[in-house]
Amino acid sequence: MLRAKYIRNAPDGNGTLFRGDIYQVPMNGLLGGTTGHRIWETKTVAQYSIGTKLTTPDGRVFRYARAAAACKAKYGAKNLYEEAISYTAATLAQAVGDTTIKCTVAATDGAGGDGAIAVNELVGGFVVIYDATDTIRQHRGILANTLGVSGGSITITLDAPLTTAVTLATSNFEVLGNPYNGLLYTNNCYSSVLGVAMVEAAAAEYFWVQTWGPICITPGSTTSDPGADTEQRQVVFDGEGSIICDVDGSSIDRQNAGFIMQADSAGAAGPPFIMLQISP
Repeated sequence: MLRAKYIRNAPDGNGTLFRGDIYQVPMNGLLGGTTGHRIWETKTVAQYSIGTKLTTPDGRVFRYARAAAACKAKYGAKNLYEEAISYTAATLAQAVGDTTIKCTVAATDGAGGDGAIAVNELVGGFVVIYDATDTIRQHRGILANTLGVSGGSITITLDAPLTTAVTLATSNFEVLGNPYNGLLYTNNCYSSVLGVAMVEAAAAEYFWVQTWGPICITPGSTTSDPGADTEQRQVVFDGEGSIICDVDGSSIDRQNAGFIMQADSAGAAGPPFIMLQISP
């Protein structure tokens, strides 16, 4: 029997993963086999780390996500969170080679914008570290974080050591939380699609989103039959996570969704099946 292949990314000396785990499953492996969290299921308890990657030989890629509110399986799932920690100064000097940074949590930081950050809530997220003159920027993933409360300190563990020292009060940070932690269906024109839900999911449920490969997504009202007009091949996401074609150049700033895979004819578009192109 073919089984899923489990790939652990490069660990540190203590066996801690630098990033999310990766699973590869065979074509007849039913994307999760008989145990674990399969792609057509929702769970109320996480079975994997948020952001875990699942790939298949046919080119599809999936990510493990948590719903902030209802997600619909025919639309793109969006992330409405802003920065987890806005631009802030370091509160502790760190030497080259250190793997932690420390700063103060503002009253508007955190996923709820209320200055509350749970232990390890930022895991799978990202931080940019500025030096005093913004000449050097260090980009790191987040492995762990301590509890953060408004006005209090928070320590963040990085996935790679510092190559430039952090200077007290003159080095600054900005932090993006795990992008797959809190997705939802929404008609919002200031947010991006992170993936397409594989199943209807309710708030606080865990589920899989597809981020790359063949899929059918509902067309939006602007071009309800994408592919029916000449040379309509490229599709983009509209505000609610439907796909449309840029028929007159007005959609040039919209998020790329991919391209139509099947052949169409004048006035007669297909489903459409597209090659989704968010995160390979």
